[in-house]
Amino acid sequence: MRGRKAFTLVELLVVIGIIAVLIAILLPALRRAQEQGKRIFCMNNHKQLLMAARLYAEDWKGRLPFTNSNNHETAGNGWKKGGWLYLAPNKTKQEDVETGTLWKYLRNYKIYHCPFDEQPYLPLNSVHTLTSYCMNYHIAQENTPPWLSFKITQFKATDVLFWETDEKGDPGGYWNDGNNTYDQGITARHGSKNLKKSAGAIVGCVGGHAEWLTVRRFEEEAVRRGGRVLCSPIYRR
Repeated sequence: MRGRKAFTLVELLVVIGIIAVLIAILLPALRRAQEQGKRIFCMNNHKQLLMAARLYAEDWKGRLPFTNSNNHETAGNGWKKGGWLYLAPNKTKQEDVETGTLWKYLRNYKIYHCPFDEQPYLPLNSVHTLTSYCMNYHIAQENTPPWLSFKITQFKATDVLFWETDEKGDPGGYWNDGNNTYDQGITARHGSKNLKKSAGAIVGCVGGHAEWLTVRRFEEEAVRRGGRVLCSPIYRR
């Protein structure tokens, strides 16, 4: 009886080479699939936040949740947290979202964070601990005590209500409350890291849908007075 023939060194190297080539081919596809999965997860987060905001508006005669703007606590609890958020570094816990006005409709911490936005969160300000997202500053009635938000019917369905805060932005300015202005940027963690190509983020719109926008497209929209980002009703009068 003949003995079993073993692999030669050359044959073994060929097999290893083939496996290495297959891995090199498959890894980019797997990374793209993983990125796409996280993007879908983030889109779902936005849709849940939007649904909660719309339910809140139904309960409050059409008025959208307060944006947690600066230290205007006279408006009552904001969407993200009750009371002050402004300049409260290292004092906020994830559980504090339970004091926000949307918690009644959205009782899940994970929905407040993009799956790409992993700990440790920015240490110089506590708001990043609560969420990856911000509300559009222009939803609120600017400089008009008691700083209530406008009614949902005063906006177009495509107006941007939520977006993902720039995690690389100024922790003392971009993360000091529950909302941001158009010039405080948006994350680039979805898509290419090249800002000139396809870096982008997820935004949530008043009509209840979420979509992916490139950073460049967001910046173009953000400077258009009365557009989707600078959407305050006062710009459309």
